[in-house]
Amino acid sequence: MTDKSNSDSSLQVESAATGHVVTTVALPWKGAAWGAVAAVGNTGRFIVAAAPKNVPSRGFSYPTRLYTLTLSARGTVADLTPLGVPVLQGQVTSLAASADGRTVAYTLVPFDSRSDHWVGIITGRTTRQWSIGGLTRTGAGNLSIFDVSVSRDGGMVAFITQDQVAGDTAWVLPTGSAPGGITADARKVYLQEPILGPGKKLAWLDSALISADGSTLYLTTSGNSASGKVVTALTAYRTAGGAPPSTVTTFDGGFYRALGEVLTPAGGDMLLAWNNYVSTAYLINPATRTRTTLQLHGVPSLRFTAPLHPTEVILAW
Repeated sequence: MTDKSNSDSSLQVESAATGHVVTTVALPWKGAAWGAVAAVGNTGRFIVAAAPKNVPSRGFSYPTRLYTLTLSARGTVADLTPLGVPVLQGQVTSLAASADGRTVAYTLVPFDSRSDHWVGIITGRTTRQWSIGGLTRTGAGNLSIFDVSVSRDGGMVAFITQDQVAGDTAWVLPTGSAPGGITADARKVYLQEPILGPGKKLAWLDSALISADGSTLYLTTSGNSASGKVVTALTAYRTAGGAPPSTVTTFDGGFYRALGEVLTPAGGDMLLAWNNYVSTAYLINPATRTRTTLQLHGVPSLRFTAPLHPTEVILAW
């Protein structure tokens, strides 16, 4: 778990059964802070990002380094090794990895606001990037890119672009595409406008997760119900289109901004949805549309650091 806005941010390994902290991962250099985290299948390996703790002034470099973290069977640190790729110039807003770890996906926001935003993949020592260009830049509003996920074989990524004025868009992109702008090969799966209907109700696209086989994109969207409560829906979309979306489940209490995947030994992969503001999570079977309530131990309270994008408590199973 990390809290990038906190000068005492930490990367902790906790027991899922007891909630007790097994170990705290030491920072890779003095003055660093942990960022995004992604699990590599169920191998006990993770991809983690680290960047300078003190954010420089606009226009200066913001180097982010990626590492492979390997845990022992007891959850202690067995190894922390730099990924053999160049430093990424910008803030890594999300990370994901294929089941074998051979493909690592990331979203990157440069610290220089005049530069572009990217989704990229790393295969071996090769890095390829796709620019969102002027796609969602309206000249007003806050532009960002986040919530990348990758299929189990690394063949497809999904991610969200966010514009405070134009709305939020969920995309899927084959990783075999030629580098360049995303419009050449990416497919727009969903667009969430920020204000809906004559009642001017607010709505949000919270999170996106591509399925293990790359055929389905799971989205959580939140909005005000008729009673005024915030309700979040988990909906399945076919990445190739051609079929209507289907609702998997809904949550009261709102803002289930985070989705993750739990790989089970039997192969029946489950979804994990958690609320960034409470310690309640749900383990969801998308095939049967059933869910189990989980209590997350030791999850700290969050603070906002930027418009529409909260400080992350990142969970990686």
